[in-house]
Amino acid sequence: MRKYCGQKALPFGRGRLPKAIFFELVNVLPRVKITDLDLVLDRELAEEIVSRSVETAPSDDGLLYRRGDPPDCLYFVEDGEVMITLVAAQQEMTFRAGPGSLLGIAAVVGNQPYAMSATASSSARVFKLSADAFRDLLAHEQKMQDCVLKILAAEVRAARKALANLVTGV
Repeated sequence: MRKYCGQKALPFGRGRLPKAIFFELVNVLPRVKITDLDLVLDRELAEEIVSRSVETAPSDDGLLYRRGDPPDCLYFVEDGEVMITLVAAQQEMTFRAGPGSLLGIAAVVGNQPYAMSATASSSARVFKLSADAFRDLLAHEQKMQDCVLKILAAEVRAARKALANLVTGV
């Protein structure tokens, strides 16, 4: 079942529908897929984000940000993949963020350092949206407000699932 962050999902970039956030547990719990983060940005909102962003080239090792870095921006994945790494309970969990993912919302909204590290694949096309530009979008675009609430709620559900699976060993 698809969940929408806008009125209507439209094709965007290379004939695909972008996913606002889609994380799949890659290691630690390889049998578990967290699919309720399958949110779709509508075309207009995705284009608005890109128009206010700057395309970024990750460092040589693909690093976009490290856990503990100050939250100066959000990252929008237009194409390719970004691996998100979280260290919890002395284990490393890796999540995959695909096209359309908007990364760093919780850090920017809470004005707290990034809780995870993000590394882009060599083929990823990633845009940086400054915290100020994000706040402006949030203040003036109802679609952005709705989408952010849905993304944060989905991230909380996914974190709860991952924690439950980690504790039960499933």
